Amino acid sequence: MAGIKAVAALSALTTLVAAHPGHSKRSIAVGKIISACTVKGQVALTFDDGPYQYTETILNDLDASGHKGTFFQNGLNYDSIYNYNSTVQRIYNGGHQVCSHTWDHADLATLTTAQIQSEMTQLEVAFANIIGVVPTYMRPPYLSTTPSVLTTLGAMGYSVIEVDIDTLDWEYDDTSPSTAEQNYQTGYEAGGSISLNHDPEPVTASTVLPWIINYLNGKGLKSVTVGECLGDPAANWYRAPNGAKASSSKPASASSTKPATSSTKPASSVSATVSKSASSVPASVSSKAASATASVKASSSSAATPTGKPSPDDTCGGTNGYVCQNSQCKFNHSILS
Repeated sequence: MAGIKAVAALSALTTLVAAHPGHSKRSIAVGKIISACTVKGQVALTFDDGPYQYTETILNDLDASGHKGTFFQNGLNYDSIYNYNSTVQRIYNGGHQVCSHTWDHADLATLTTAQIQSEMTQLEVAFANIIGVVPTYMRPPYLSTTPSVLTTLGAMGYSVIEVDIDTLDWEYDDTSPSTAEQNYQTGYEAGGSISLNHDPEPVTASTVLPWIINYLNGKGLKSVTVGECLGDPAANWYRAPNGAKASSSKPASASSTKPATSSTKPASSVSATVSKSASSVPASVSSKAASATASVKASSSSAATPTGKPSPDDTCGGTNGYVCQNSQCKFNHSILS
């Protein structure tokens, strides 16, 4: 049985990698950074690092108010994506947009081409299993890229989405959510349109997002997906796992079977990752992920004083020299190593 699973995993990843060169032409650039809406007067609310326990609350707020969100998701960050199959399916079936944020929030600028491919294809397999399609939009962790990274992502057919409004919701989660709200207002009034938020942050679900929704409602605006604000037809937001254009009909649910995956860092090649994918995720991974925030906060008092600029994402690192304000990192991937 283990041999059969290994062959199946190898076949799935081989099909996904082989399919990338055959992408149909799209009007939205691939392999180039996009950080603002191109449709005048539209805004997009985006959420990184999920799915997690607060994602459903965020969806409740969006759905109740008629707003749409775009979710850049990891396979293994705060928790395993397979523990949130129904949440991912709800995002997809509800007309929001599902996008990639890499498998385990790795800094792509520090990886080889094969490792970057592995970060993306591992998550592609998960999306194919959960919603039956693969996103064509992604956001690099830490907003960290290099020309080589962009070339690799472009060859895989990905549009690379960054932001022009950063709420810093992760930084003010325990102290001053009103600062994150003010950051949104300031960014919007300066002409920003694509905002960065994080669905694993409880204050984003309970306070920051409701405030932003009310703020936009007061201006007669409804947030749309990133794809819509770029004028990209919904049929282009996803592709079939075999590389063809995804069907416009959305299944109520896709396979909920969790293929064996690896909790380790990506191997130096896709084939190496496939061999790891045939083994089961250790039972301890979920509990480690669930307690990661507490563990990192507990150790932050002994961390060195940050010397770089605040990170636009949840975690420290990146070749751009990002650090967490006051060393308040939200997740440390070494915990899972």
